[in-house]
Amino acid sequence: MSERSNALFPGVALVTGAASGIGRQVAISFAIEGCRRLALFDKDSTGLNDTKATIKTTSRDANPDVFIRHVDNLDTYEVSRNMELAIKHFGRIDYAVNCAGIYGPTKQSHEVTPEEFDHVINTNFRGLWLFAREELKYMTSQDVGVTHDGRPGFRGSIVNVGSNLGLVGKPKTRENILYLEQAYMRADSWDSGI
Repeated sequence: MSERSNALFPGVALVTGAASGIGRQVAISFAIEGCRRLALFDKDSTGLNDTKATIKTTSRDANPDVFIRHVDNLDTYEVSRNMELAIKHFGRIDYAVNCAGIYGPTKQSHEVTPEEFDHVINTNFRGLWLFAREELKYMTSQDVGVTHDGRPGFRGSIVNVGSNLGLVGKPKTRENILYLEQAYMRADSWDSGI
């Protein structure tokens, strides 16, 4: 990444959860802002192809290099292997945005099964960690790049996107607390004041 560029993001961007939602829009935004090389991961192949097609028509570059891979972020081998393939394809990763995540069941908390709970936790936390771990492994060993205006840059940047549900509860959260009150149970949360 030694060439000077007019693009705001002259390097290689990797986006997880790129088939829909925030991940899709992040990938498209990278292309609009001039990133010509994108690695897009998701377990929804159809959505990934749609995102790639949109990037091809909206990119500032006439022929962006969009590398898409079907990846289940719960599978350690898939995450590791597909990161390796992205590095082999591009040689480096400069920007990583981890957006893969799920909402989870909309039931009363006592009705959620341990399997449903584990699936949400594994997808949203462990899956993010697996990607960040692989990204760090490659970023810490690559050379320092340059910025869009030629200044010395960095080895890479990672942004982890999480749900605001960590700060603001789902609509059923209040109902769950009311249910606990009716059952003469108490629930406290220091951060939220519940």
